[in-house]
Amino acid sequence: MQRLARPHVVGFPIVGNAQAVNLCKAGFYEHWMGYMEVNSIGLSIGQIASARLQDRRPQAPIPAPAKQPVKHFINQKMFYWKECFYTRSDVIRWLANRFGGAHLDFRRQADEQHIDEIKNYFGLEMIGTNHKMLIGQEIADGRADPQRRPRIYDATELIAADSARIFAIGVASSAAALNSLLR
Repeated sequence: MQRLARPHVVGFPIVGNAQAVNLCKAGFYEHWMGYMEVNSIGLSIGQIASARLQDRRPQAPIPAPAKQPVKHFINQKMFYWKECFYTRSDVIRWLANRFGGAHLDFRRQADEQHIDEIKNYFGLEMIGTNHKMLIGQEIADGRADPQRRPRIYDATELIAADSARIFAIGVASSAAALNSLLR
């Protein structure tokens, strides 16, 4: 997209997570999910590694979103799971492979158990304007109930929705530049 829009820069407003990524690399977090927004609520979640429970928790304000080029946006680390990082691009590819119909990545890994583990790590149930946090089995239980299923979003779906929100903001804020390319 950026090559198409040159010399106009299309920026995607993402919240930096470098401090959390560095804490993951240092072994502070066992699992971590990057900052996202759901209906104007910002959240991030992490499980402190048992060896670090006695350590002082780092306190840092969440930085304001900064416009970044598309490659920084799609390559932003959003999950840390079993000593591996996963990006927005990874999440979108997983969901496209699962639900996309016309899309299939033949390079996908044969063993993708980690995806199910991440999906069951954290979720939300949207009940009107209220949001209920769900962990582990609560997600599967909610999905098994046909009445609740449409209101439940797992971690990968939340990151995909946040990515779509950010993408839409970036494209909309660059509409004039993009429209000028079409004339």
